[in-house]
Amino acid sequence: AEGSSFRGVKEEFLSGVPFPVADGVFGDDGAMYVVTGGRRGVSGLYRISSPEPSQQITLAKLEDNKPEEAQRALRKSLSDTYTQPEIANVDLLWEHLNHPDRFIRYTAFTGLEHHPLEWWKARYLKETDPDKLISASIALAHIGTQKEANMAFTKLGLLSFKNLSEGQKLAFLRALELVCIRLDSPGPLQKVLFRDKLSKAFPTTHDQLNQELAKLLVFLEKKGVQEDILDLMDQKAS
Repeated sequence: AEGSSFRGVKEEFLSGVPFPVADGVFGDDGAMYVVTGGRRGVSGLYRISSPEPSQQITLAKLEDNKPEEAQRALRKSLSDTYTQPEIANVDLLWEHLNHPDRFIRYTAFTGLEHHPLEWWKARYLKETDPDKLISASIALAHIGTQKEANMAFTKLGLLSFKNLSEGQKLAFLRALELVCIRLDSPGPLQKVLFRDKLSKAFPTTHDQLNQELAKLLVFLEKKGVQEDILDLMDQKAS
């Protein structure tokens, strides 16, 4: 368990050449049964069990999950607002737009998308917290119309890109992309603003950031950016 969600680690515990798995099931004894065959291979039945008693594994998992129970309960309460839109929900959703757990942040701004924009538009215009503003901008891009594009560009343009963390920068770029794709393109002055803001940050040492920055700078028609991108690709290949 990790926060309101879970993280898994891939671990190879059985392999073969060839090993054409046809089906698998967990039995009442806690073991995993796998059938192989087909593709002109030899058919086989495998029983895979753990050296530890099943009860010990279950108890260990339950013990590990206790600290995250509150966060999962919070995430559930936020998702419950999807089917019960009430103006009182906006306070709860807005409060968690900057939650450190990204799954809770996602659930919060998705909840906003299930509530009329009129209920939270004034709050959006007053917001200055970067995380809340970015999350709300993603929600706005999903449910807004062309007439809200200028509002979104104005609010995002007020953020200092260089002062954001890497995670915040990626979220910012995603929000800006969504507004451009779903609502409208920025006007001439806004295009210059974002082009200058993002040009100063490109390239970075972060590959994913470079990918997102490159796409937006091409869209914003930065002069010579294609050559910069090709040079960066050559550096990565060498």
